[in-house]
Amino acid sequence: MLFLLFIVHLRRRRRALNPHRRLPPGPPPLPFIGNLHELLGDLPHITLRNLSHTYGPLIHLKLGQVPTIIASSPETAAEILKTQDVVFCSRPFFATTDRFSYGGLDIAFSPYNDHWRRIRRFVNAEIFSAARVQDFKAVREEEVGALLKTISMASAGGNGFNLSTMMLCLFNNLIYRKVFGKRISAVPGDCGRSKHHEMIMEVVAFTSEICVGDFFPSLAWLDRLTSWRGRLEKTFRAMDRVFEQEIEEGMKRRRGREEEKSSMGEDINADSCLLDILLKCQDEMDCSLGFLLTRDMIKAVLMVSLLSS
Repeated sequence: MLFLLFIVHLRRRRRALNPHRRLPPGPPPLPFIGNLHELLGDLPHITLRNLSHTYGPLIHLKLGQVPTIIASSPETAAEILKTQDVVFCSRPFFATTDRFSYGGLDIAFSPYNDHWRRIRRFVNAEIFSAARVQDFKAVREEEVGALLKTISMASAGGNGFNLSTMMLCLFNNLIYRKVFGKRISAVPGDCGRSKHHEMIMEVVAFTSEICVGDFFPSLAWLDRLTSWRGRLEKTFRAMDRVFEQEIEEGMKRRRGREEEKSSMGEDINADSCLLDILLKCQDEMDCSLGFLLTRDMIKAVLMVSLLSS
């Protein structure tokens, strides 16, 4: 008993001597698991709301070995997202998002640094510009028309149909045509089950999972024993092979256009999809990035573009 009291006294003294360790209030953590037990209910957002009523709009929780700050009021959220946005703008590390972003090389999960600013400038200029969005209008209308046609044919006989699958196919076709310049559906003009359907759904499911290493970095090796890391690598490699195939096809198209350009003596501008733009930037460095694109950078941008659907 005296030994435990001595340990508590040392911890309090250490905190008092460390003026930088000023943490917001919160429930006392348990040994090892911290406050994870607070979020074991079916509705963790209700639990966080109840905790905010007790401890205030800014709460400190220790989720395993990871300190976490919870903001639960408009004022504290504005302080974090606007006033102190430079301090808090980088996303936390998760094993799944780190793997699927090729180590944080894309715009969504890259730390706030020069790389992120250049990628963001490139995306705003080459993808989200008003001209690019307007150029893509005909594709959106065509794919929505294919969806309506598929729904009409499926409902003509009075049979039920899976609208969720059709909507997923719609978004996949839209993003695939924007990224790779072609549809992903197995049947032309149809909007049913698309190619790579299971793989894309598995990737989406992985991005919402949290592993042992996310809460307990010192125990990340357990993810290999439980085969979770193996399943993650298998899904990542399957998606990576798709990107490699699309990049090789895009490079062949680009070489073919260059040969046609040299034989006809005309400037052929056929950068109709995101992959073409990225390959052009990799070859010529004439885009707004200002640095050489690597193969992993290209695949990271392609990955976040596909998952944005």
